[in-house]
Amino acid sequence: MNEIQEKRNLSGIYFIFNNPISKTKESRVFEDLPEDEQDKVLQNRSIEWYQSMIKKLASILRGIGDKFDIVATYEEVDHDSN
Repeated sequence: MNEIQEKRNLSGIYFIFNNPISKTKESRVFEDLPEDEQDKVLQNRSIEWYQSMIKKLASILRGIGDKFDIVATYEEVDHDSN
């Protein structure tokens, strides 16, 4: 998915993005970047950087779930039966 998506600005984790449509540089949060731009952002980062990013995204995801009372339900899978 490389199309430019509507800005939602949920995570607060901003990166500079060269918008090919407006031909301008703009600040975009990670989740609002096209997938190819996300791939570029993720290149050559330290383990500590990834840990920080994952914790921040987990905190935001938890906050959204808490605010809107969202709980995912999954069917239990019996891994022992064949």
